[in-house]
Amino acid sequence: MNGLSKEEREHLETKLEILMDNRQILDLRRAGFGNLHFPPYMETQLNEAEAEIRLISIKLGILPPFEVYQGNPIDWQQLHQAFNRQQLDKVSIKHIGAGLVGPQMLELDKVFFEQDVGSRTFEIEVLRQKNFKNHEKVKDLLRYADIWQAHIWRFAQGHRDFGRTQVDFDNHVLESFLQVLPQESLMIDFLQFQNVINEVAQSLNKMPQEILTGLQWLFETTIKREPVLTYLKTSGSTLLIGDAGVGKTTVLKMLTLEIFKQLRKGGKKTPIPIFVRLDKIANYLKEEQPLDEAREALLTYICSYWRPWLLNRDDLTISAIKSCSRPIQLMLDGLDEIPSNLRLKLAMTVQEMVKNPLFKVIITSRPVAVDEALVHAFGLPEVRLLELTAKQIKGFVHNFLKLYNNQNHEEVGQKDALTFLSALDDSKAAQEFATNSLYLTVMILMHKKHNVLPKKRIELYAEFYKMLLLQRSTVGDKPPFDVIVRNEKLFTWGEDTYTLLLQRIAFLTHSDEQDSVSISSKRVIEAIDQQGLQITGIGKEDLADRFLNFADESLGILFYRGVCYGFSHRSLQEYLTAIHLSEFSESQEIKDFWSEQVLKKPNHWLEVARLLFCEIRKKTFLREYLPNQWSQDIARTDNPRIIDMIGAILFDLEEFLKAGELQPLHQSVVMALTNRRDKSHHDPQLFLACGDALGLMDEPHIDVANPPMVHFNPEKPFDMGGNKGDEQPIHPVKLSPYWLGKYPVTNKEFGEFIKAGGYETKEYWFDEAGRFGFDGREFLMRLKEKAPAYWLNERFGKNRPLVPVVGVSWYEAMAYCRWWTLTYGEQWAEKQVKEHGAKKIKTPMLKAQCYCRLPTEAEWEFAACGFEGRKYPWGNTPQPSLERGNYFDSKLKQTATVGSYPKGSTPEEVLDLAGNDWEWCWEWYGKDYYERSPDENPAGPDNGNNRVLRSGSWDYGYHDDFRCANRNYFMPGSRYNNGGFRIARTFF
Repeated sequence: MNGLSKEEREHLETKLEILMDNRQILDLRRAGFGNLHFPPYMETQLNEAEAEIRLISIKLGILPPFEVYQGNPIDWQQLHQAFNRQQLDKVSIKHIGAGLVGPQMLELDKVFFEQDVGSRTFEIEVLRQKNFKNHEKVKDLLRYADIWQAHIWRFAQGHRDFGRTQVDFDNHVLESFLQVLPQESLMIDFLQFQNVINEVAQSLNKMPQEILTGLQWLFETTIKREPVLTYLKTSGSTLLIGDAGVGKTTVLKMLTLEIFKQLRKGGKKTPIPIFVRLDKIANYLKEEQPLDEAREALLTYICSYWRPWLLNRDDLTISAIKSCSRPIQLMLDGLDEIPSNLRLKLAMTVQEMVKNPLFKVIITSRPVAVDEALVHAFGLPEVRLLELTAKQIKGFVHNFLKLYNNQNHEEVGQKDALTFLSALDDSKAAQEFATNSLYLTVMILMHKKHNVLPKKRIELYAEFYKMLLLQRSTVGDKPPFDVIVRNEKLFTWGEDTYTLLLQRIAFLTHSDEQDSVSISSKRVIEAIDQQGLQITGIGKEDLADRFLNFADESLGILFYRGVCYGFSHRSLQEYLTAIHLSEFSESQEIKDFWSEQVLKKPNHWLEVARLLFCEIRKKTFLREYLPNQWSQDIARTDNPRIIDMIGAILFDLEEFLKAGELQPLHQSVVMALTNRRDKSHHDPQLFLACGDALGLMDEPHIDVANPPMVHFNPEKPFDMGGNKGDEQPIHPVKLSPYWLGKYPVTNKEFGEFIKAGGYETKEYWFDEAGRFGFDGREFLMRLKEKAPAYWLNERFGKNRPLVPVVGVSWYEAMAYCRWWTLTYGEQWAEKQVKEHGAKKIKTPMLKAQCYCRLPTEAEWEFAACGFEGRKYPWGNTPQPSLERGNYFDSKLKQTATVGSYPKGSTPEEVLDLAGNDWEWCWEWYGKDYYERSPDENPAGPDNGNNRVLRSGSWDYGYHDDFRCANRNYFMPGSRYNNGGFRIARTFF
């Protein structure tokens, strides 16, 4: 009893209770100040109260009550209960689906955990090493990576560079990689380095063990795809970046639940998870704060965020966090949702906090809010959430609909999934959004409700907006905006009225010269005045505040950012802006908008312009004004983004262009783009933009079932080979008739192979007839991603439909050929018989006798050089130039749209045979094969380690690489960003 009488103890306990109450009041007042400008006299009172509490506690033989957290600083069970009360991962199907399945609740965490989608749905790009410092040197390396790549291959083919010996060059390249790269910086685009590393490993095959070990280390440090939860659970503090709707918040909630599960099991080293939204932190954090005050303000905000969920208990206080003996996993969600002037302050605050080894912080943000300075201020590894792959989309759809149908109707869910995926294949607009998990979820529910997916971007946005209006309604109707003052309803705004108001607010916000996304009461008042809405019985500012709250709480269209409101998704702001502009009654207003707004800031207005012209596609002035105007814009602009934008708009109008409704517009823009492209070889970005815009307009037009082919019927032998290295000796070769693709196979064509189940159908991966001895089933089994290696890459992937498909192995190229043969072979053969008069071929046997395959070396070379033995596809002179092919000097650093180099054509009009991408040929590579090659239809050695390549590519810079006789090779499983293929066809 510490020598105290009962009366003394009761007196001290009563006094301690009073002091603790006073201390709690003072502590709450300090929290209210956000630890900013806390009055000195109150600070003194608080210190004196705590000092007296300590003295009384010593007399009572207990710890001061505000320090009891040292033993068990945070009651994680209370946190867990609060987390569950928030129902953070629940979405009401009833609300989103407008009462489709009654009160059924869909728990997204079950979709990810029970159906095991999580590890495959959310993947990241991550650089495993974190000890890189010098950012600028990495950028320099990236700039010169293409040159190094060319030097490496030049060396591999027996050339010498810079007067170096083989060993000197070997050491020069490898030392650059092994010594410089490990010292470098944060994540950038290391995918390009991975290609160079692959080629070093393949080209320099006689290396000491330490060099091989170094290369292996480089493999492990370059970007990899891996499950995000696996990474976040094992890594340190991280900046997690992803576009709106890709699942950043869901990932943090999933991680929180996972950690709680570990805590339940009693894991001693398991951290305490604290999940916090950043949207209201502006009430606490100030730009001018010193770092120590900013840290206290951040902790105060964290505590204030959780207290309501802890029923106002003090289980989570600043003292508890500071004195915690267990690690703390702090998850700060939504960096992009706080004012830009506070982001740097938060970054500096976090950087101070993570110096404490017990603190681990994960911060999420959209890319738009993160610049280089901010990444540097955080000093954290930058990790990016990737979009869904084709396989992940299918898995997500199947699992979502299985759970949607209450798991008791698995067959129904399976049928619904197949129906939805079929509808998705038929809607290009929907495919564009399907890689985003939020939009994919909305589209699934949209399809469930209407049994159809809109085929236009604008229609998808319209449905998305309607579903948002429904999701928070408990009665299945769009909620009205009732203005009630002192229990009297003054007036009601229905959906039509407040939608028009939201459209005008969106337009005013998007037109802000400072690119602000903030919506204040003043902006709403401005919109009300411009809309001409009559207001009685209430002040405009009060009305504006009420409407902002209604749009947030009842509609979910806006959300509160702490000091202002903003649209819940930027896409909604862009959609509503476009609809507002579409209501302009005079075409002159649209013309003024185009010239005064869009052309000056194309990046900012791109999505609005796409949606606008899709909405007004039937207006006559599109036919009367735009053909001439856009042709002029293309001819005089120096901004490639303007050309990109025009191409994207015309892509959206594709159906109307094909139907002939906008044919003059299509023809004039194609002519303008072609003329500008052919004059822009010295401006890489403009050249690429023109080609990509033409590609989006399907120019040149390529029908997958009947692509452009050139027929060759050599009546005599031609001289094959050259005077260098493995091209010798020159020897005569006689070829049977064959067809060769006018262009390399494009992303558009290969995309059809993927959609048709090319990676899922084993029949396409081996040659049943045994004519080509092809068997790629083992390769297919090892392949993790069922798509080309660069299918989602913005420089090489599917969003550029008419560039050559790259990142495909020899096996994938052969599988494509096999698929085409079985799918289109018969109908194509019938067409050729009619056109070429192949009388000897019997019609019933055409499917068995017509094959699509890779060309042999001899077939490829004859198409390139002809009987005259041309040095280059276009002739013996001039040497390769910017007008004749895509190679290193073009400075494009990527593939160009097929057909972009008409001056590089052969007399028979086969294009892109010199540069752009290396093209797989059928046979094994043999260095000395020409010494024993047969005189007729040579098909290469019987075996080997590498398959032959021809053409040269965008990252090669030596004129010799583009000669018709030049040979190259890759291992058949190689999947580089400079390797593709073109097809040949023959009758047997």
